Amino acid sequence: MSTLEFFYDYTCPFCMRGYHALIERLAEHPDIEVVWRPCDINPVPETNPYFNNLGIQGYFFAEEKGIDLIAYNTRVFQAANVDRIDRHNPAVYAEYLKDLLDPAELEEALRSGKYKEKQLQYNDYAYEQNGVWYIPALRMNDKKLDAAGGLGVSEKQIEEFLKKAK
Repeated sequence: MSTLEFFYDYTCPFCMRGYHALIERLAEHPDIEVVWRPCDINPVPETNPYFNNLGIQGYFFAEEKGIDLIAYNTRVFQAANVDRIDRHNPAVYAEYLKDLLDPAELEEALRSGKYKEKQLQYNDYAYEQNGVWYIPALRMNDKKLDAAGGLGVSEKQIEEFLKKAK
């Protein structure tokens, strides 16, 4: 079994495209386990107006609650890139996810900043410890695939990476 780390930000349309391409191919690769690594597209708080990334913080809440993370990820990509909800308002965000998570409990966790430090740790893990340059990025068996700035990664690149990195 190989472990694939997938680095992404919900607000990134290239990440959403790469995420869906990966999900479509996972059935063909049952020997690959995915570890989701949400991280900020711009991890420098001073220059990032969206630093309070509720999608990433909500991910940690969902993970803690044992929620299906593929369902969570899919829904949050939809919220940010298709439905374009006010993803900086904990009440709106929690209401949008009410079919997956208890909205009152999620809203309280987001307002409290409970997962903010973990968000920072995941940013450090992506950018400082794994040399991620652009997202989406994939890491498996000491091999890596990073997006090209402003282009993302193609479905073909993901498929080739999954085959070669095993």
